Amino acid sequence: VIFRFTFTPFQSDSKSPSRSPRAKTRDIEMAPKKNKSKVEEETVANMSTGWRKSKMSESLVQELENMGLLQEQGVIQWRAGEGEDYPMEGTLETVMFRDFVECGLALPLSEFFYRLLQFWGIQLHHLTPQSILHLSIFTHFCEAFLGILPHFRLFQHFFFLIPIPNATNPAVVGGCELVLRPETRGEYLAYDPAGKGAEWKKFWFHVGNFESSLLERIAGAPSPRKLVE
Repeated sequence: VIFRFTFTPFQSDSKSPSRSPRAKTRDIEMAPKKNKSKVEEETVANMSTGWRKSKMSESLVQELENMGLLQEQGVIQWRAGEGEDYPMEGTLETVMFRDFVECGLALPLSEFFYRLLQFWGIQLHHLTPQSILHLSIFTHFCEAFLGILPHFRLFQHFFFLIPIPNATNPAVVGGCELVLRPETRGEYLAYDPAGKGAEWKKFWFHVGNFESSLLERIAGAPSPRKLVE
């Protein structure tokens, strides 16, 4: 089941979203080995910027639109990032990850999500796909089952934010992750989101950042003092 934030004015077609092509069986192909010098160059680039070269082609972005997960290009002004070493946003643009969209994220952000980012002092790219999924499910749970708007204190009762991989050296991309509190797990919905590893960081692209716009992206990792212990 794919949950979408219900705050956005965008309405997708009445057709049910088709299952992601990535969920279908594929023939396994062995990737060609990279020579040592190229691997070292990529490692240095990743360490200096925290970003990985994008593999998000125009056809992959179009797949998201075709499945009803992403607004039409004419509305949200998306553009592929394939081949770019790190984001170079234009005016009124922000970075989006394929896995974020597949986990239910859409722009403009809800007021609830926007305020959470402000409270934590982080930016969208600091989160992980699992965090987006938690937020999406919580929003749907509040609106569809409890009949209320997402409640900040209730969210804090169930979740807290941790640095990834650690508080000393959080990652620039995906350096924060929402985790369900062990002591309240029995009070919440039962589900077990699968981990995404690090491959998701290579599939980013650009989208229009118009209404309820996100702050301009700043370089660097999230500040450990802003993370919820």
